[in-house]
Amino acid sequence: MEELGIVDDQLVKEFDKLPADFWDFKNENTKELTHSIHNYPAVMVYPISRNIISIVKKYQNIESFPC
Repeated sequence: MEELGIVDDQLVKEFDKLPADFWDFKNENTKELTHSIHNYPAVMVYPISRNIISIVKKYQNIESFPC
């Protein structure tokens, strides 16, 4: 369990380093691929999850889901 605490601390430091507007995605095309087929106002735009996964992968092994 101590290892997870260390990873958590590293992730918090990494996220704290990000600029204040990092999560805005104002210039990001959030409608590419199939993301414009259905519009739901409460949905998380995919660049958020893509960036979170990218950051977490630096500190924790993430295995892909089978297709």
